[in-house]
Amino acid sequence: MQRFLRCSFGALMWLITIELPMQSALAEEVPVASLKSGKDVYAAVCSSCHDGGIAGAPKIRDKAAWSARLGEGMGLLYLHTLKGYTGKSGVMPARGGRTDLPTELVKQAVDYMVSVST
Repeated sequence: MQRFLRCSFGALMWLITIELPMQSALAEEVPVASLKSGKDVYAAVCSSCHDGGIAGAPKIRDKAAWSARLGEGMGLLYLHTLKGYTGKSGVMPARGGRTDLPTELVKQAVDYMVSVST
């Protein structure tokens, strides 16, 4: 049993350490100055994980996944997005891996995802 858990944890860590930096590197190609709205931020940054549910990200337009998070309130959702979060079902890197994004644009991206997912 220990061998299985060790292998599973190793595979999960490989996914997190390999997949997320690759997604962030792709997102960094878009200059912050060109991002004018939450929808722009979603398309350039957030979609890398939220379109496919990478690392446990709630998929865009998945009402069930988003309602569970919204039950805890928008304040906590913003906090996890801004500061990062590791939970039972996934990982959210701070600011989606784009630490250069202004707080207001990050919140607008969250608002956009919530608006199309509820």
